[in-house]
Amino acid sequence: MKKIKILKETFMALDSNGDGKLSIEEITQVLSLVSSFRLKGINEIIKRCNSNHNDFIYYTEFLSASMDWKLFLCNKKLEAAFRAFDLDGNGKIDLNELKEMIGGIDDVGYMNMMCQNDKNGDGGLDFEEFKEICLKIPNTFNSALSLPS
Repeated sequence: MKKIKILKETFMALDSNGDGKLSIEEITQVLSLVSSFRLKGINEIIKRCNSNHNDFIYYTEFLSASMDWKLFLCNKKLEAAFRAFDLDGNGKIDLNELKEMIGGIDDVGYMNMMCQNDKNGDGGLDFEEFKEICLKIPNTFNSALSLPS
């Protein structure tokens, strides 16, 4: 709920004329204040967020786009973490990579971890299996990734 409150306050701050929608001009004005470059693709951004195709972004569209962006960023961070564990770059985390990256667990612990999470039984953890493990640990891993709780 705190994150939605922040998004609401952000939307209201961007909505300079208080009409409940963000125009291309309002978005461009804010971007020019916070950055020295002019965003050339502003129309494309508005098109992607604008579900009713009227050149304005309403509060619900803004919320939806913001939440989608957070999920996109979450996946990007998880993909980067997966690549860090996948030392040989073959698209799977095997038992040896797991041992090297985690450390501090005995062989039985690693085997249990692998057996419990290798859903397709191929002897390694693919990205989806890795992601499922990470998302099961909301208080530790997610806070490190700044995910919405």
